[in-house]
Amino acid sequence: MNRRLQPTGWSADGSTVNQYNKPAQAEQFRNDLISMYDYDPGSLGDIDAATDSDLAFLRFDFNLGTSHQLTLRHNFIDAVRDHVLRRALTFKGFGAEERR
Repeated sequence: MNRRLQPTGWSADGSTVNQYNKPAQAEQFRNDLISMYDYDPGSLGDIDAATDSDLAFLRFDFNLGTSHQLTLRHNFIDAVRDHVLRRALTFKGFGAEERR
């Protein structure tokens, strides 16, 4: 099992190199969510992208004779990775999830 959080270098508050071009608008939107809907969307700082995967590799080798072998193999991958949508240097959103 693999569970990893990796910083993307993107933020909506101007704390990273790559950033949303209107941090005041992002802060106002966050404050509206908190005051109107009692929902805290979290920090506007660096966004962590999650990668979760379950990997398995199974292999059986059989010697059938002195010059004959049989090998059975199976690979299993179940993975999910967050994507932060962006275009050029304009931050576009908090993205989606991709299943592979």
